[in-house]
Amino acid sequence: MCKAEEEPVVKCESGSLRLNTPRSCRALARMYLGTEYICLTPLDLRYLARIFHVLQQYLRDFILALLDLLSYVTTALTSIVYKEPMLNASKHIDYHHLCEELVTFV
Repeated sequence: MCKAEEEPVVKCESGSLRLNTPRSCRALARMYLGTEYICLTPLDLRYLARIFHVLQQYLRDFILALLDLLSYVTTALTSIVYKEPMLNASKHIDYHHLCEELVTFV
C-alpha cells in the first residue's frame, strides 16, 4: 500500500481543519482538527466525496430554515402552549418536537 517515493506531501487547510498525506504512504490521509486526527484510506475518501453533496444539501436546507427557526423559538419561549408555525414556515423543522424541547428546557 505504501510507496517510498519522494513526492511532496499533499496538504489542504481551512481554519483548524487540515488534510495531509505523509510522503511515505500515499494510501493514507490524515484529517486533523486542531491536534486530533483520524486516518482515512482511499476507500474512505471516495465515500466522503460521494456523500458530500448530501451534506451540502442538508446544510443549505438548515441555513434556509434558520430564520424560521429563530422566529419560532422566540414565539414559543413567550408562550405556555404549543403555537402553530406560520403557513410558509420551513418544512424541515419538527415544530411540535421543538416546542416540547423548549418547554422542558425553560
